[in-house]
Amino acid sequence: MKKCLLTGTAGIALKPKTNDSTAIVDPRLAEIGTCLYRVSVKAVIINERREILCVQEDREMWWGLPGGGLEYGENYIDALRRELTEELSVPSSQITIEPDIIMVANEEVYAHLPRVQFYVRCHLHTSDIKAADDIQAIGWFTAEQLSGLKLSTSMPPIMPQLLTYLQKV
Repeated sequence: MKKCLLTGTAGIALKPKTNDSTAIVDPRLAEIGTCLYRVSVKAVIINERREILCVQEDREMWWGLPGGGLEYGENYIDALRRELTEELSVPSSQITIEPDIIMVANEEVYAHLPRVQFYVRCHLHTSDIKAADDIQAIGWFTAEQLSGLKLSTSMPPIMPQLLTYLQKV
């Protein structure tokens, strides 16, 4: 059975954040080989008009769901709350994150690194949303509008599930 390592934003897991060069690294790292995944969590935020919130990142100029990679020791709810605060400039107190993961995708490879992404339903209790420094734009889109956008590489694998989910809510 092949063992896999799941990583967060730094691309490293099982190794504590430390400046101590003598820190003990988990010996299982030597057994992993080339199976490495970046783990991220994305927010599914839907407004009363059944539009979904997307962000356009500066680097690639594509549209995707807000969210990002887990940092070492961080659970997916804390990671998503941090990412939404960073990307949308929304105070943590104005964010509700539902505890259930509604979708999982692991079909994307970007920059030679396989990714696994968890999608979670979230609610914002403010309309005061502002794009952070690394976000070019924020927009609300219907299911039909989504299909006409230049989408993040993480979006196509989940589009059928996402569109079905939008019809149910």
